[in-house]
Order: sequence, then C-alpha cells, then structure tokens
Amino acid sequence: MNVVVDASKAGQSADSGVAEVSRFLQVNLESLRILAETEQAVRDSRARGHVDILDDGTAFIQTESTRLGLPLASSEIFAQLEGADERHVVVVFGLGTGQVVRAVRTMSRSPIVVYEPDPAVLRTLLEYGPLDLGSIPIVCGIADLTRLWRDFSTRLIDVRVLTTPGYYKEYPDEVRVFVDTIPTLLQRTAISKATYQNRGKAWVEDIIDNVELLTVSPPFLTLQGHFTGVPAFIIGAGPSLDKNIMALGEAAKKGIVFATNSGAVSLARHGIEPQVVVCIESIDASSKLRDLPFMSRCVRAFSLSAAPQTLRTGGGPLLPVHEAVAQYNGPLQDLMGHGGLPMSGSVSTIALSLARVLGCSPLVLVGQDLAYSGGRTYATGTGYEGSTAEVSEATGMVHLKWNEEALRVHGEAQGPPRLEEPLRRVPAWGGQGEVDSGLGFAGVQAWFEATLELMQKAGSTVRCINATEGGVRILGYEDIPLREVLADLPEQNISAESIAKAAYAAWTPIESSRIVAWLEMHAKAAVRVRHAARRIARHAKLAARSTLSGDPSRITRSYDRMERAEAVLRQSVVECPLVDAWSHRAIDEALLVGSPDDSAPPDPHRAAQNAIEKSAKVAGAVELSARQLETALSSAAARLRGSSSGQPLRK
Repeated sequence: MNVVVDASKAGQSADSGVAEVSRFLQVNLESLRILAETEQAVRDSRARGHVDILDDGTAFIQTESTRLGLPLASSEIFAQLEGADERHVVVVFGLGTGQVVRAVRTMSRSPIVVYEPDPAVLRTLLEYGPLDLGSIPIVCGIADLTRLWRDFSTRLIDVRVLTTPGYYKEYPDEVRVFVDTIPTLLQRTAISKATYQNRGKAWVEDIIDNVELLTVSPPFLTLQGHFTGVPAFIIGAGPSLDKNIMALGEAAKKGIVFATNSGAVSLARHGIEPQVVVCIESIDASSKLRDLPFMSRCVRAFSLSAAPQTLRTGGGPLLPVHEAVAQYNGPLQDLMGHGGLPMSGSVSTIALSLARVLGCSPLVLVGQDLAYSGGRTYATGTGYEGSTAEVSEATGMVHLKWNEEALRVHGEAQGPPRLEEPLRRVPAWGGQGEVDSGLGFAGVQAWFEATLELMQKAGSTVRCINATEGGVRILGYEDIPLREVLADLPEQNISAESIAKAAYAAWTPIESSRIVAWLEMHAKAAVRVRHAARRIARHAKLAARSTLSGDPSRITRSYDRMERAEAVLRQSVVECPLVDAWSHRAIDEALLVGSPDDSAPPDPHRAAQNAIEKSAKVAGAVELSARQLETALSSAAARLRGSSSGQPLRK
C-alpha cells in the first residue's frame, strides 16, 4: 500500500502544515541552484500532485494522471553514460524526486543540468522537504537553460540526455520544444571561439541591415507543417555528390530538393534545378550565386544573419530563415513570431532543420561526406574542387590546400582560412572500413546523430536516410543508395513557385513601423547597457583608490558598490542580448592588453588591483560596443522610417 506523505495528515494543524511547507520551499529556493526565471515560475505556481512512497521506500510524485520520478535501472543509466567525462554535459529531463539525478551524480564526473518542464511539479517537491542536490542547476524554461549554457561555452562538448520515467508521456509539447533546443545549444558550444570572435559582431550587423526585408518577404517558417510526408533531399557539396548528382532531377519531381549554396553551384553546372537554395554565409556568397540559371526562380532560404549582398542576390522568392543562436534568436522571435532553426556550424544542418519543421519525411542526405573522401574537399562543379586534403600519419593532422577560388571567396574579413586540423578516422558510409575525416566535421556529425536520437525519443516517426554513398557513417541514419530511395517514391511535382505561393498565402505581413519600433527598442536597451558599463568604470576608479588607502570599511563599501554595478550590467546585457555577440571580440582584445604576469609571486593587493582593472577593461569594451550597436540600430530605424515615407528599400 502506498503511503501519502502529507503534513496535514501527520497530526499537524493546518496552519503548522502550511508554515512547514512554506519553510521548506524557501530553504530549497535559497540553497539550490535555481535560476531567476525558474524561481519566479515556481513562486507563481500552485503545487501539482503530491509525493508518494512505495513500500520499498521509493519516493515519486503522483499527479492526477501519472507517476513521475520512479527510478531508472542502474544498468540503463550506466549504458547511457558510457564514455562520458568532464567534457560532456548530462541533461536530465524531468526532476521527479531526484532519483535519476542522484544516480547520475554517483556514476559520472560530467556536469549535470536538470530540465524540469513543469514548475508546479517542481514546487511540489520543493515544498515536501529539503532537497540534497547541492550545486546542480535546475531550470524550468528554455530561456534559463540557454543562459545556463554559457557556463559550458568553452568546452569540447557533447550532451547525454536521460529522461526521468513518466515525463515524455506527460509533457509531449514540452518535449518537442526541448528536442528543438538541445541541438541549438550543441550548435552554440560547437561554434569555435575564433569563429565567434570573427563573426559575432558581423552576424548582428547583417541582421540589422537585413531585417527591413521582412516587410516584403514572408519567413520560411510560415509554412511550418505544410509539407507533412513530402520527401526532402538535403544536398551538400561533399566529394561523393558526383555519384548521384544526375539523379537529383528525379529527386526534385519526387520531393523538395534543398541545396546548400555550394551544392547549388555544383547542381547548376550539371543542369539540375533545386526548389530551394539555403545559405547562411556571413561571407559574401553573391559572386557564386548571382549567375546560377535558376536563381530567378528557386526559393531563397537565406539567413537574416547572412551577408546583405547575398540576400539581395537572385530574383526568386526570398523566404528568410534564422538560426537559433542565443544572442539573436530571442529578439528575432519577438519580431517574427517564431524561433530560429537548430543547426551546428554547417548550412546542411539548418537545411535539415528547415525540412523537419516543414513536416517533410523522409529526410535524405546527399553529398554529406563530412570527410575528405579520396583526399578531396568538394564535389566537382563547385569551383573549389581543386582544393585538397593531405593526411599526415606522423602528425595525425589533415593539411588543407585551398585553391584560388576558395581563397577568393573566403577573403580575409572573417579571419584566415583553416589550413590544418586533427585527423579523425571514423566508420565509413555503409559500415565497411574507415574514412579520413577532420575534427571540424565532428560537431556536425554529432549534431545529425543527436538530433535523430532526440526526435526518436520524442516519438517521431520521420525516416532519416543517408544516401551520400561515401564519407562517414552517421549513426541512426539508414545507409541507402539514392536510386533505391527514389525508386520507392511517387512523383509530387512540387515547384518553387508553389512553395512561395503557399508562404505568401499563409503570411501576415510585418509592417515597417513594427520593425522600426523593434530597432528602436533594442537601441534603447543598448543605451542602458552603455550607461551600466560606464558606471562600472567610475566605481573601478573609486575601488582602486580605496584599495590603496588600506581602510577596510572603505574597501568593503567600494567593492560592494562595484559588485552591485556589475550585477546591473549583467542584467542589462541579458535584456539586450545583441550586445553580447557584438562585444565578444572587443572584450577578449581588451583583456589581452596589459594582462598580469602569472609567474609573479602572489600579492593580495596586486590581485585586487588586477581584478578591478579587469572589470574596468570589460566595462570599457562593452560600453564602446553598446554605443556602436546603438548607432547601427538607430541608423537602420531612420533608414526604414524613410523608406516607409516613399523611399525604396535598399537593393
């Protein structure tokens, strides 16, 4: 017989029971690592269900419809954690009564994050009694999960997801959001520090330049779920594309061909026309795309963070997309009404996400080698096929030799081209032998695999097929030759024109006045960041003087003021996430100037001065970045305000 543990039934008065519940709730909120929005959601909730105890002492939460939090078998947890180390993060979906979390903590050295989809259930547990999870963070919403993920931004990261029994069945909508979010967070940590330094500011600049296009271009995700059951072919530009390129004309008749920008160049050289071309390049790709014969007809699924010249290349219908990158996903979601697409450092991943959100099935990968098949880097017809990859067995490195066309398109604005990377020998497509790959492909391969795993856990029946016929084996995907896939599919005859017509029919246009208001709102938020950063500079000077004075009370007061000012700055950046991306490189460069000598003997006074100087440098970089962002946003608002008065949008 189950025993319901209920304070009011344990000989206590109702008032004492309420007081005890309130005390436990407050103690847990203060002692556990619960992020701000999650704490507020818990306080705003009413407890759901109650804690029950089985005869063997196992605690779980009984809701009106299910049991949450029964333990997982130790063997299952161990199997899912195999190979995980400090570089991994374990996300437990559903806290329950903490059984799974405690088991993971015992078995693994990996950091743990708890994602509890229901703040009302979390409140039930927090009111029940003291919770012994220590510093393990608990979040209830995607916003807090995204903020928390910053703690892992410097890791070579992989994610293991364990689900507490009862949760997937009880929270299907929350599962879908969670499944979309984890690949996004993987993408965020997969972005290398150098890439983020070089491109973070450029991404935001390009969004500001491109956002005006939303007045005349419906977002592609207007068509969410519109193509359920329609096959999608995701065309990369790997060397193995040569084997199947002539079959893609038939693929376009039997589904939708999503060609990446490099893949589209190769298709054009062979007379094949895709319905959709996908591009997210912050590097200007217009010179590669402008002369393709189908650019006046195909749908252009171009990212708002891509180079402005790229978005204005081609006469086919523009249906913009954007990536679910934390620093600009929230602002664009507020404007467009939908979130960004999960991806991981490759345009092919965002193309797959787009096809998945549209409801397509099967999802078929073609030309996705993720490897240097035969020492080649690209398919023929891309213009880059003269580039080669040479493997050094002695050093364990892959040496990349880019041809003139690749170097021309890459340019210098986004940093130097990658010339070498660590070698990876991985199982080949079809499971026979191994193929030479590079570390740069590892994150993309892991994203493809993790996305499929999470889709399956969420109950998705979408088939995922790898028809590349070369390159790496992507675990979970069916390795089937493209011609075999096509043989079983009926003709659909979906045209680019019909896709665009459906998008325009479902679209509610965004007025220019709304975009102006959005730009001005973020400009004002940048002003608040700038003012908060400037206050830190003033407090830093006062703190430096106080430290030299040697007066303990004066030092304490000045450091308290400094700490409060830093908290205000952090909050102001949270409210203006565009500044986060814009200032990233500036902060790093500021910290490199006059860095302290780590080999010097420890000196508490010098250490305090260094900390103050560091805060001042960061604040100075943030202040300058916020001013630049404010100017860019205000200028774009003025330009768009002028265009709504009769001046044309920029071409």
